[in-house]
Amino acid sequence: MKFGEQLRTSVIREYQWYYIDYDGLKAQLKTETTPSAGGGKGKRAEWNTENEEEFITTLYLELEKVHTKQRVKANEIGRRIAASEREVTEVVGRLDNQGPVTAEGHSDAPTEEEFMLLEEDLSDIIADVHDLAKFVQLNYTGFQKIIKKHDKQTGWHLKPAFATQLKAKPFFTDNYDADIVKLSKLYDIVRTRGNPVKGDSAAGGSQASFIRNTTKYWVHPDNITELKLIILKHLPVLVFNAGKEFDKQDSAITSIYYDNPETWELYEGRLKKSEGAEAIRLRWYGGMETETIFVERKTHREDWTGEKSVKARFAMKEKNVNAYMKGELLPPAIFEKARKDGKKPEKVIAEDERLAKEVQYSVLRKGYVPVCRSFYNRTAFQLPADARVRISLDTELTMVREDNLDGRKRSGNNWRRMDIGIDWPFSQLPSEDVERFPYAVLEVKLQTQSGQEAPAWVRELISSHLVEAVPKFSKFIHGTATLFPTRINLLPFWMPQMDVDIRKPITHHFGIRRPGQSANSSTSDDDQDDESDDEDGHDFGHASQESTVRDDNSEETVRHLLEARNELEQQDLRRRAQMSTGNTLDDEEQIANRPLTDAYVIYESDDEEGPNDLEEARRVGGWPYYSSLLKHEARVVGNATAKFVKKLVARPDVAMDDAIQNRLGQTVTEQRFKAPKGKKIHVPVRVEPKVYFAAERTFLGWLEFSIYIGTIAVTLLNFDAKLNSMSFIAAGAFTVVAVASLLYSVAIYLYRAQAIRERKAIQYHDTWGPSLCGDIVDQATRTWTNININTIPPFEIATPRTTNDDKPGRHDKSTKMSASDDLINFDIIEAQKENIQAIPSGRSARALANLFSASPLQPLATPNPSDTKTVNDAVRADFEAELALLAESDDPLDIYDRYVRWTMDAYPSAQATPQSQLLPLLEAATKAFLSSPQYKNDPRYLKLWLSYIRFFSDSPRETYAFLSRHGVGDGLALFYEEFAAWLETAGRWTQAEEVYNMGMEREARPAPRLLRKYNEFQQRFAAQPDESRAPSSPALPTVRPALAAKIDPYASAAAPPVDPQAPRPNSGVGGSQTTRNGRPKLAVFSDADEPAPVVGGSGAKGWDSIGSLAERRKENVVEATPWVGETMKAGAKKSTAPKMAVFKDQD
Repeated sequence: MKFGEQLRTSVIREYQWYYIDYDGLKAQLKTETTPSAGGGKGKRAEWNTENEEEFITTLYLELEKVHTKQRVKANEIGRRIAASEREVTEVVGRLDNQGPVTAEGHSDAPTEEEFMLLEEDLSDIIADVHDLAKFVQLNYTGFQKIIKKHDKQTGWHLKPAFATQLKAKPFFTDNYDADIVKLSKLYDIVRTRGNPVKGDSAAGGSQASFIRNTTKYWVHPDNITELKLIILKHLPVLVFNAGKEFDKQDSAITSIYYDNPETWELYEGRLKKSEGAEAIRLRWYGGMETETIFVERKTHREDWTGEKSVKARFAMKEKNVNAYMKGELLPPAIFEKARKDGKKPEKVIAEDERLAKEVQYSVLRKGYVPVCRSFYNRTAFQLPADARVRISLDTELTMVREDNLDGRKRSGNNWRRMDIGIDWPFSQLPSEDVERFPYAVLEVKLQTQSGQEAPAWVRELISSHLVEAVPKFSKFIHGTATLFPTRINLLPFWMPQMDVDIRKPITHHFGIRRPGQSANSSTSDDDQDDESDDEDGHDFGHASQESTVRDDNSEETVRHLLEARNELEQQDLRRRAQMSTGNTLDDEEQIANRPLTDAYVIYESDDEEGPNDLEEARRVGGWPYYSSLLKHEARVVGNATAKFVKKLVARPDVAMDDAIQNRLGQTVTEQRFKAPKGKKIHVPVRVEPKVYFAAERTFLGWLEFSIYIGTIAVTLLNFDAKLNSMSFIAAGAFTVVAVASLLYSVAIYLYRAQAIRERKAIQYHDTWGPSLCGDIVDQATRTWTNININTIPPFEIATPRTTNDDKPGRHDKSTKMSASDDLINFDIIEAQKENIQAIPSGRSARALANLFSASPLQPLATPNPSDTKTVNDAVRADFEAELALLAESDDPLDIYDRYVRWTMDAYPSAQATPQSQLLPLLEAATKAFLSSPQYKNDPRYLKLWLSYIRFFSDSPRETYAFLSRHGVGDGLALFYEEFAAWLETAGRWTQAEEVYNMGMEREARPAPRLLRKYNEFQQRFAAQPDESRAPSSPALPTVRPALAAKIDPYASAAAPPVDPQAPRPNSGVGGSQTTRNGRPKLAVFSDADEPAPVVGGSGAKGWDSIGSLAERRKENVVEATPWVGETMKAGAKKSTAPKMAVFKDQD
């Protein structure tokens, strides 16, 4: 977001007239432009002294305005805090000195309402501190940006001079820590109603050795004050000396870290989280004059050890540190005075002495020296003597070099350098000696019971937009990695994140609320900033970050909103509980399973050999070079193959639940980083003992698999009755699979064991091995089966003895069965071939064999017609039931299509008979969809019509014409192929050619097949004699008026019949018709009247229905009537036939 827009959207109503006039100052930088000769955009006038003076005057006035408002408001807050302190003291005093209750029920004790009013006042002051901090931060950023823009656009450098003015009016230098400490104390008293928790808040004591669950976060400087104010409402600021006035140096903490600069043993141990990794440091609180120095040792413990990481420390005088670290002062002398005083138990002193001995021994034996210093100001929040929840916020974090490397004496022979103290930001040091951390570090330390969650406000805090989680962040690791870039090659995993802005947009209302006020108070307009104020173009993520302190109309509204939000959260929890199953991904799994969007891995730093190693091997030459080159090429080929295979394998898309993101409080994002050249980024990996056992268990599983496969190979040889070459090939294939899987398992086990020992951050699961081996075994099994199945001879079921009543050979063919279901006994089909009606599409040999074969349960029985009819009737009843629900079907044609195909298969020898009922079925199917446009060009519907024409049509040509005029199949090549084939068989070659041409003109599909059929037809047509090509009449008759009143059967059903006797203009032969006596002449048809198209089409529709076969034949059937009352005459009749002449020879 541009800063101008951010400033306008973040305005707080109380300060709206005191913000920097950023837009006005920016407008002053835009000098007037002179129009160009071409009418385009002119050139800006040059910035002159007058412009500069005017700009500086306005700028200084804005600085004065902001500074004055800041000072006035800061003084007001101070006075309000002092007034609240007096009120709280007065109320607590009344609470401590309350007298007995009088007879009227009155008491001097403060009421609950008084405490509530005090709490509201303090909350309002906290909100004021928050608003003032936001006001100062925005204005300071505005001044910095406008100065940067001025210097860039004008070329006049104003930044040094303005820095002097900022020092004179330092509105941004006020530290609110003192106010926060006071507010924390007052708020804690009011919150506990005058009974704050008391206890020992000293830095030492019981805190010498402690175990905590710690999580760390980064906090942007813009959010530091707001975060402190939020925490103090729940935990008071931990003050070690409550009787002393707050001093900023009281919060300063400085630590000196030790390591071996040659091996960096402690650095790498802490970075890799090795078991037993140590960190040794010397720490003091306050300024350089502090006399008490704490020697601390952190020890990391892995979870499998059953122990927790522990920090142990002991105190000693500053004057003894050098002698102790050099081995001149032994631990017993350090604790001699403590034993004499007797203030500590002997057990505690003995533990401290043992720790001192171990630290001194490690420092002297391993050559540890000071390498790095960390400095920061810490604000700790904790209930006194209660370490269950402890929150610390470290600000102004800075790391400084303490070593004597590179020929420079920094600390010299001392245990710390003395040229600096706690004067942050240590401007006197060279840039290579100091690293100023840009963020604050928030540490949340919890001591909870097993399974117990952190408090709700803590969970809400760490999931808000104010913090950025950075697990296992270490000041020592970060300082060492940044201060020694030429000596450290293994970087922490958070290092690339330093270049990313950690500020995030507000995703839910979380922050400081002013009592009774939460409404919007933005006074911004909608003007857009015309130029980017950020040279790098970063969006700071504050598009919706308005002040969290708003005005409101009523407190009741806020209460209702909170109740509504709680109810929604409860509903979401109930919904998730109901929907959850054993296979449901939880929140973390959904985040982890989201597909990655970039093409490279998160951290490209774990390669054992890189380009630099290859170049080094090239210089060495010989076998090392060839070995490195071979490994490099193998790695390149392997990565390319893995990427290709991953693209082929579909990955499940895991959708992110919106409720998860709402609960997380921010958008779940994934960043991918690449280590700098020559560096590696260490990714933390935790290896538990069960990982080793899992690797061994997997190897044993592979070994068992190999044994099984080898056993199969031996079995194939031992139990094969006929050993041949195929047997040895099959056994050899299984043997190769067994040996390959064994070698593969050994290689995988060695690779995993080595990776586990080196704690590599890789994927240990085997993605392709099991699938590949399983596929090889499956292919080997299929190959053996296919080879041997053909060698098994077919067997015949034993034929019973023939009796005198049996005809020989009665069961010979009907009882032959194949040895396998994959084999078809064609003898059964051969015996029944005269009962099978052929169809153009052909029949399934298996279906015919099953139809005419005997039941496998009764080998000697022949198919029973009665049983077949029962089965067919049952199937037919199922189809009829489906037809009854035809209106509810998604695809009604599919029911008829299956019904017809089943009928043809069930009645191969009686399809055109009443027994099959195919005729009424086809008539019903063809009529049902004649008026359905979606089925006009459906191949299934056309095939139903073709079956009807093939089996039952008494006039195929008229039926084809009927289909054409109704548009059935006019877009399918099958229609024209079948019609042309029928015409060809009828000897109508010319009409067949006409049909082919019509189909190609209408671009019937598939066009290539239709063209191929047409070419084949042309070859046959060319071989025919010329006289066989007649007749040449159109294949599809056109509509013509007849001589009589007969209506054309293919005329449009919707149009009224045309009377052929009606007079027609310009019809007849020789001119127009004339009438005599008012009666028209006989109309004689002439082709010259109106030329008809050669073929008809769907444009000229025929009847709505072609009718049934019975309806078309009824006029040719004599109806039988009973002879009731008729008498047949009997007797001889005189024949009228001439008598037969008998030839007589006249001679």
